[in-house]
Amino acid sequence: MARLIRSIDTEILRLFDEGAVHGTVHTSIGQEIQDVVLMWSLSQSQDRIFTNHRNHGQALAWGASPLGLLAEILGKESGLVGGYGGSQHIELEGFHSSGVQAGLTGIAVGAGLARKSETGISPITVAVIGDGTLGEGLLYESMNLASVMGAPVLFTVFDNGIAQTTPSHTTTSGDPRIRFRGFGLEVFESNDPSDVTEFRSSAESAIEWVRRERRAAVLYANVIRIGPHSKGDDTRTSEEVERMLTADPFAVVRSQLDSDIARAIDDEIDGLVAEAVEIASSGADSRPRIIQPEWNDDDEIESPFPSGDVRVVESLNAAIHTLLGEYGAIFIGQDLADPYGGAFKVARGITTSYPDQVFSSPISEAAMTGFGLGFALEGTPAIVEMMFGDFVTLAADQIINQASKLPTMYGTFRELNFVLRLPSGGGRGYGPTHSQSLEAMFIGLPNIAIVAPSHRLDSGEFLKRALVRAACPVIFVENKRLYPVREERGEYGVVESSSRLGSLFPTVAWLSMGGVGDLPDVTFITYGGMVPVVESCAKTLTEEEEITTDIFAVGLLSPLDSHALIEAVSATPIIAVVEEGVVEHGFGATVISALAESGKFVDSKFLRIGSESTPIPSAPRLEELVLPDSARIVQQIIALYQAI
Repeated sequence: MARLIRSIDTEILRLFDEGAVHGTVHTSIGQEIQDVVLMWSLSQSQDRIFTNHRNHGQALAWGASPLGLLAEILGKESGLVGGYGGSQHIELEGFHSSGVQAGLTGIAVGAGLARKSETGISPITVAVIGDGTLGEGLLYESMNLASVMGAPVLFTVFDNGIAQTTPSHTTTSGDPRIRFRGFGLEVFESNDPSDVTEFRSSAESAIEWVRRERRAAVLYANVIRIGPHSKGDDTRTSEEVERMLTADPFAVVRSQLDSDIARAIDDEIDGLVAEAVEIASSGADSRPRIIQPEWNDDDEIESPFPSGDVRVVESLNAAIHTLLGEYGAIFIGQDLADPYGGAFKVARGITTSYPDQVFSSPISEAAMTGFGLGFALEGTPAIVEMMFGDFVTLAADQIINQASKLPTMYGTFRELNFVLRLPSGGGRGYGPTHSQSLEAMFIGLPNIAIVAPSHRLDSGEFLKRALVRAACPVIFVENKRLYPVREERGEYGVVESSSRLGSLFPTVAWLSMGGVGDLPDVTFITYGGMVPVVESCAKTLTEEEEITTDIFAVGLLSPLDSHALIEAVSATPIIAVVEEGVVEHGFGATVISALAESGKFVDSKFLRIGSESTPIPSAPRLEELVLPDSARIVQQIIALYQAI
């Protein structure tokens, strides 16, 4: 197997030099033996691998077809994931790789705990990283989380001493093994890259320990990287490379073989690889296609309006009880445990009812987001609560590079039942870093739905749909000022949608003219916590200025159900989009672009209204100057109306 890995990686570099490989490659030349020993020491039927960009050897040892790997890197339809993943993003049964340093470590912790067995042979999860990852904060968040949660994860560090072109000792201080032990992790070491027996003993001991103890550990192995980091970016001297060649573990193992056996292996592998290269090179290129989410849920969609007299916080709390009780979901966040029940009491009573499904996380927003994604990958619905929506910035990589990519990155659609809850917005005096509405940062991300209920909708029903019916990861925006507000339908009706997501999370409309007769003067389009503000504006404009209005409260911010809006919104003289976030590149810009491009609204004047582009102050009077309020919105509408 090691000879096969080396031959294929050598061919890949040759193909790159000839211009046949598009993009990048990261070969396993020098660490093939360690890859094989590690993979073959695991149970392919039980265990999970989450690895990094340097994955060719591990994939082949795990069972990847040599032809499939070559075809993938050459961008062929017959590739392991149809050409979608290339060299860095490969998926096999129980095997995932990704090109972001430490990007899969939190996910590995969640997946490991999701599969933790209390009896029998415990499946384990292996998270493979390199020494270049030792500077990533998410790695240490993940190690701490694994230790605290008792996740059976083996963090495997392959230290080749150089991160791309920079020696690791110049960028990583101290001894990382001491840091690992500081998290309470058992550390197993293999110090001599050429000593295969030492590595095998350490690897087997580490794996057996994690299975037996059902806790996390680290396998720290010095390895050799003979080839470049990727392609031709090798700045090491010929003398340095020569020293590595003399300690090459592959050469050490090969020297122990009978020469006739070695030649026979060479002949067999050379023939196999030559044939695989020929077939892969002549195969059909990946067919042009964009993989879209798929819905197998044909159940009827009930009314989105509230049916009882409850506050928004109570509606959400009841939904979480249902999701954990009936659907087996897990719930992770900070300070969720009773009697506190989370910063805004949405989690009150949950840990008492479902102690084994609720996880109080350290302050590790990235790791706990990955943790939830890991559970979702294993088929368990997961709810992650950010204490404040502002902290979502700390988990941006997990949203952008993992949650957004995992559903389609490996060539087919994968359903992920995952919700990230964001208590958002100002008006409560929390100041610049606890009052923002940051959902616009994620508008337009593929495979991510952004949902924002208001008090005119059943927030709990929206949450249940987000977790078990949306099929894709959902960012669930909860405006903090709505938590104590009672849910009430009012005179709103549902705007019909032709899209599945648009039907699950519909826009609802209050039409001042009942949808017939003369057009109103103003159309408001808004969402979430701005709905009651806009309703107050509409009341003032009608009663004091005789300016009539329609209100559209959008439930699905992204992907925007633009077709439904274009069909339902009338070409009124003024169309104003109101959001609590800043208007530059925000939700309003997306909505108005869609309406303007339709050609239906050529005679309408558009207006974007939102917060001032400045940090949100804490003092009440200062905060009022920054956030959109009814009085200023009314003034803007009147000024534009009089100018028409």
